[in-house]
Formats: sequence, C-alpha cells, structure tokens
Amino acid sequence: MRLSNLYVCLVLFGIGAGIIYACYASVPTGTAMSSMNIAGMVIGTAFATVGIGSIFWYDCKTIVQFACDGTSLKFRRLGNTEPETKAISEIRHVETWIGRSDAIGYEIVFRDGSRVYLRDFMTNATLLATELGRNLRATPATEED
Repeated sequence: MRLSNLYVCLVLFGIGAGIIYACYASVPTGTAMSSMNIAGMVIGTAFATVGIGSIFWYDCKTIVQFACDGTSLKFRRLGNTEPETKAISEIRHVETWIGRSDAIGYEIVFRDGSRVYLRDFMTNATLLATELGRNLRATPATEED
C-alpha cells in the first residue's frame, strides 16, 4: 500500500472514530441519543467505509509483477500470491491511466471486461504497454470490439 493511501485511511478512520465518539458522548450523561446523532454516525461511517474500500479496490487491480513472452501475459496483482495468465489475444486495448493530474500508468482492458492497472514506475512497464499497443494495432479488430 502506498503511503498516501495509508494517510487517507488514517484520516477517514479518524473522522469515523470522531463521529462515533460524538454520538456516544451523550450516553454517560443520561441523555438519549437523538436521531440526528444516529444519522450522523451512520453517514460518517458509510463515507469512511466507501473511501477506504475504493482505495483497496484499485490496489487489488494493480499489477505488481509481470512477464510477457509475446503470446501470453503473466501477472500478479497486489494482494494475490498466485499469478494469472492471459493470452495477448484476450486484450481489448491498452490506454494511459490518468491519476488526479498526470499519467500514472497504463490500464489494460481484457475482452471479458476485466481491467488491470500497470504503474509506470515499474521496470519495463512503459515498454510492455508500448509493445502490447503495437501488437493490438497490428492485429485486425474483431466484430465484438
């Protein structure tokens, strides 16, 4: 996990913990929790959960190791110990993956609709994306594309 993701997780966890603390702070004084406190707790927890979940969703689709022999692409995603192998013919297209402001890697889209992300700082990532793109342009498009 990248350090920025860890920071965002900590911030969102802190917000959720603060909301829960604020909702339960009135319990020791003997006053009942209002419906606004309960709604705030549920909404705050939902925001924190969605924020943290979206970070892990992208990270689970990120390639951390790959090898290509010209006919197949063998890769391992973050969090998986078992490598996956896909034929080059299963790739629909390769495009630049844009972050908040700049290109941060490549998105590989397969014919079955699944996607994986290749970060550009990985060794030979740009070379692989260029080579895959060149192979796809050289292959005639099928009717399902």
